[in-house]
Amino acid sequence: VAVLRELCTRSLKEVNLMNKMRVPYLQKCCRRFPLKNGCKIVGWYSTVASLFGIINGFHDLASVTSYNLFPEVAVDLVKLKILFCILDTAFSVFLLMGLYLKRTHYLLAWIVAKSILLLSEVPLYISMSYFDKLCEELAVFLFFMCIDIYCVLVVHGYFMEITNADESEVVGESEV
Repeated sequence: VAVLRELCTRSLKEVNLMNKMRVPYLQKCCRRFPLKNGCKIVGWYSTVASLFGIINGFHDLASVTSYNLFPEVAVDLVKLKILFCILDTAFSVFLLMGLYLKRTHYLLAWIVAKSILLLSEVPLYISMSYFDKLCEELAVFLFFMCIDIYCVLVVHGYFMEITNADESEVVGESEV
């Protein structure tokens, strides 16, 4: 417990907001890289992973009817999986645009969209594992979901870092 507490206190930073609420956020990506570089890694990883998800979805679509007891339902679920991967690709490109064009609100939009996608994918993959009888796909999904949650935390940390820097610059200018 003490080791976990030490790791959390070193990698998390508390921000004092206007309403005096403290929100912890990451200071580094993978405890080594600056958050800006971590966000770029997250953006490219998310884009490539979602493109592979689209390819995998079309592969599943071609083979799902041959071994499934409920082929119509399975096909609809795979189509929904492909749609989520397409949305994830679009939002990942949006994140990369926000990083390279320095548009802070794009980062916030990605955080919200990715969080909604993650919450929406949980029932989808549980249903797919029930109808497809592919429990290993559910385990793979849960593994990548943990990685995606960490990615959201990295982008959130960078968003908080740059918005706090912007606020301190504005406060510094108004005091002079």
